[in-house]
Amino acid sequence: RSLSMPVLLLAGDADHITDVSGARRLWGTPGQIARMLRTRVKAETGLVCSVGVAATKHVAKIASTRAKPDGMLIVSAPDTASFLAALPVSALWGVGPKAAESLENRGIRLVADILASPRSVIERALGPAGGERVWQLAHGVDVARQVAQQPVREPRAGVPLGPVVVVERVGDRGGVV
Repeated sequence: RSLSMPVLLLAGDADHITDVSGARRLWGTPGQIARMLRTRVKAETGLVCSVGVAATKHVAKIASTRAKPDGMLIVSAPDTASFLAALPVSALWGVGPKAAESLENRGIRLVADILASPRSVIERALGPAGGERVWQLAHGVDVARQVAQQPVREPRAGVPLGPVVVVERVGDRGGVV
């Protein structure tokens, strides 16, 4: 069985997002697909990769980062809120040092603190657009939709393959694999 799914190139050659929402009948659950991808990458390139599986790109990317250097983390849709709540605000896309400092000055250090704060507090800290985006990400909502536009390039020899992020809208059982 050849693996052919839409792949979204995120950050150069290293990070890839694979949407497996239409692949269950062919290849199984998102967790099974992720294990198959890891096995195939290792067999065909000799490289290791970390894999995050979640209902959204943002959460899957965080999961893959937490699974480094050579692991897999599955965050089911029902577990998304608790997974995100325990993270520092800097784990969210777009929350760099200055945004994190602005939030921390208001006593907001964890994603759980964002969830417990009125949206207006987050918007005052980060501005209307930034506050809205961070509010949505903290609630597990991806604010940007990406469509596959270019094929994945083969990794260069000697360069470790970055995280492979598997996204599927229907939750799989969560946990580190």
